[in-house]
Amino acid sequence: MLRSTPFATLLFLAFAVGASADDRRTISVTGHGEIDVEPDIATVRMGIFVFDRDLLKAKREADANIASILGALKRLEVKVDDIQTSQLHMKPKYKDRDDNWVLVGYEITRSVTVTVRKMMQLNEVLNQSIEAGANRLEDISLSYSKGLEVKDQTLTQAIENAKRRAARLAAGFGAKVGKAVAIEAESASGGDVRYNMLFAPAFGEATYHPGRIKIETDVNVILELTD
Repeated sequence: MLRSTPFATLLFLAFAVGASADDRRTISVTGHGEIDVEPDIATVRMGIFVFDRDLLKAKREADANIASILGALKRLEVKVDDIQTSQLHMKPKYKDRDDNWVLVGYEITRSVTVTVRKMMQLNEVLNQSIEAGANRLEDISLSYSKGLEVKDQTLTQAIENAKRRAARLAAGFGAKVGKAVAIEAESASGGDVRYNMLFAPAFGEATYHPGRIKIETDVNVILELTD
C-alpha cells in the first residue's frame, strides 16, 4: 500500500494552484498620461577651463575666474544655497617629441552649478557668467516646481486610459474586465536640454528659450478576463 507523505501532498497542491493560475485568462494593457508645463526652474552646470605650462599660474587663474563668476551670481541676487562649486581638477598634458613624452602644461577645470528659480533671469545668468570667465556650459536641465502634483495628475490619466483600453479590447472579444493581477507605473519628465562642454563663443549672447517640458507617466497593468 502506498502512503502519501506530507511533502508529496504539498508538492501536489503547489502544482495544482500553479496550474490554476496559469489557466486564467488575462489582458495586458499600458495606460499613458501626459501634461505639458512651462518650466520654472533651470539647473545650469557651467565651468572654467584653464591651460598653462605653470601649474601654480593655472590654478590662480582658475581660482580668480571662479571668484569672478560667484561675484556675478551674487550681484544677480542668486541665493548662496542655489550655488555649488566642484573641486578643482588638474590634468598634466604631454606631447610626443622624438619618441619621448614631454610635459607641455596643465589643464585645470572646475564647475559651478546654479539653480535659477526665475526663468526670466536665465539668459542674464549665462551672459554674466561668461563675462566673468565661464568658458564651458556643460548642461542645462529644466524642471517644474510643482512636478509631484503634475505627476499625480498624469498617473490618474494613465490609470483611466488603461481602464478604457482594457474595457474596449475585452468587449471586442466578448469578455469583461475583472480585477487587476499586476500593476507597474513608470514616470519620466522630458524636456531636459543638454550641451556637451560647449565653449562660450559657441553660444555667446544668444537668447535661451526654454520652451515647455512634458511630464508623463505610463501604467502597465495585467487584468483578469471574465465572461
